[in-house]
Amino acid sequence: MKESELQQVFSLLEEVVGSGGERRPSETEVRTAIWEACGNWGALQLIVDLLNMKLMELEESSGTEESDAELLKKAEGGTSSNSSVPMSRNRWASIVYRQGQKELTPQIPTGGRACAAVSIE
Repeated sequence: MKESELQQVFSLLEEVVGSGGERRPSETEVRTAIWEACGNWGALQLIVDLLNMKLMELEESSGTEESDAELLKKAEGGTSSNSSVPMSRNRWASIVYRQGQKELTPQIPTGGRACAAVSIE
């Protein structure tokens, strides 16, 4: 989003909410202001940027592939103490899914880079 578009969004929101910021703008008001200032492509780019930011946030806070493997091993009772840690089916499935996403993430194109070829054997 360009600086001029950002200023226009702030201006539009200020008109709706008031210059003193008496209340917080609703989600619909924010969307409308962004769409008005940026058009379809600007709004779409903002959504993509926000999704990429959220993906990076989730990846950073999810731990390493090794820590995921260790969690699953503990849940199955595969540690040296042979005592399993209780884990819900949903949590187990989430960790397995997250492991798969971490394996695929390096192959997702970002910033115009080419996608790595994936061979299925």
